[in-house]
Amino acid sequence: MKSIHAIAKVTLLAIVCSTLVALSAPAVSAQGGKVIEVILSVSPQAYDGPCPATINFIGKITTDGPATVQYTFARNDSASAPTSTLVFDSAGTKEVSTTWTLGGGALPSYHGWQLINTLAPNKLVSNKAYFKLLCKARQGGSPLTNAQPAANLPNLVTKFSGLPGAASAGDHLGDALKVQATNIGGGVAGGTLGSGGDANGYMIDLVLSRKPVTSTAFAIYSPNYSDGVLLQGGRISRTGDLGATAYREYTDELGGSVVIPADTPSGNYYFCAVIDPGNRVRESNETDNISCQRIKIKGRPAGKGEAPPE
Repeated sequence: MKSIHAIAKVTLLAIVCSTLVALSAPAVSAQGGKVIEVILSVSPQAYDGPCPATINFIGKITTDGPATVQYTFARNDSASAPTSTLVFDSAGTKEVSTTWTLGGGALPSYHGWQLINTLAPNKLVSNKAYFKLLCKARQGGSPLTNAQPAANLPNLVTKFSGLPGAASAGDHLGDALKVQATNIGGGVAGGTLGSGGDANGYMIDLVLSRKPVTSTAFAIYSPNYSDGVLLQGGRISRTGDLGATAYREYTDELGGSVVIPADTPSGNYYFCAVIDPGNRVRESNETDNISCQRIKIKGRPAGKGEAPPE
């Protein structure tokens, strides 16, 4: 009988000790969750102002349970970003963010995007958060005053030659294309390589449009066609000073690199040269900075919802 009582006591003591050990042991949460959603937003989507500018990106990562999430940001210029870690104790959503500062000087406009890649516990890719940047024009020289009459200001005009009458979507416009900048005013027009510098020197944009271009704002580049798109290779950004009545021809700067977007629908268009986009140079006449010529493009048929060729 005593031996039965002794066994019972030992068994009870073992149960109590096991319970105490279990209660004192730290809780361990199993991480079986996975990433189920990744979204990214950008602010501002369209920026127009002084540069450089900072574009803000805010993302949200959601899991369906406890998880340690590794992620990284990726962007259209292929710049590398570090891998970051988020710890989820349970299912839920956490916010992440990054910034991109750019613009100014030789980059007066830009069209780009960022996205989020999750690397662990599973791979998932967010939407691309697109943005457009257009640096606000900075006027070169001092303000127009009675001591600085219009006759002493430059007046920039442009023309081009060697443009074919017809081309196909995706074509390079060739080495024959020449663009000329002329100052028909009485003062010096500063170039980016001269007295104007990167911030105030004149440039020349080459754009494609359904109708003659009327805006002297910086055009925005895209590999895809849109009305008034800046063509690939179509920004002459390395320019020299032009004295009164002087002119300069830009051929080597183009190097046959001007390209019609490959998705341009068939139709009649205008190829336009815009000198001093952004109105960086103060001129006696700001209304004669654009030169256009018709060009017929052979491309894919107009899709549903597209405007028919004019």
